[in-house]
Amino acid sequence: MKKLSKIDESTWGSMLDRGAGETIKKENIFTFNIKNMKPVDLGHDFPVYWADIDLEANDENRFDWEDVQKMIPQIEKTGWRLPKGPMEIRNMFGKDIKKRNEYLHRIWDNKGTVCKGIFSSDETGETLEFIADKSGFYVSISYWCENDYELSNSKRRQDTERSFDVSEYCTYDGTFSLIASNNEEKTKRIRIRLVKDK
Repeated sequence: MKKLSKIDESTWGSMLDRGAGETIKKENIFTFNIKNMKPVDLGHDFPVYWADIDLEANDENRFDWEDVQKMIPQIEKTGWRLPKGPMEIRNMFGKDIKKRNEYLHRIWDNKGTVCKGIFSSDETGETLEFIADKSGFYVSISYWCENDYELSNSKRRQDTERSFDVSEYCTYDGTFSLIASNNEEKTKRIRIRLVKDK
């Protein structure tokens, strides 16, 4: 009788936990490469540290927006988060880089089929790289970010979500910028580069 009682108590306890929402669905648990990430400090104009590598989860490195929403609670427990866009992205990267060359340089190293967008900070001596595949003459890579736009979401299509592009041809107010905010279809599988608040 004792054995049966213990089984019943254990089973009942598990049922109560599930009912209270304390059990995380197994399909919503992700294995990340976050322990391998190193924070990159690009200087005083950057209120966040950037991860030095893209996020990987369960051996994947591209995700649709539904995947991202499932991952966000687990990611945020680590202290990392998605960047916000477009305001956070524009405030950090939206100015003409030529005017900011006292601490920031833009380089596209596009030899062969792999291209690197490189930010180097003279202030901190640290370097941030984004690696994109080259497709013809155009080099670009897209990343998910959270929406911090002050305008109503009705201003953009409901089947899209905020993203940012690292690209040869991004422009902001007619000036060249390596990073610019964008929208992507929610079903598109794109990368994630995390940030951490300073």
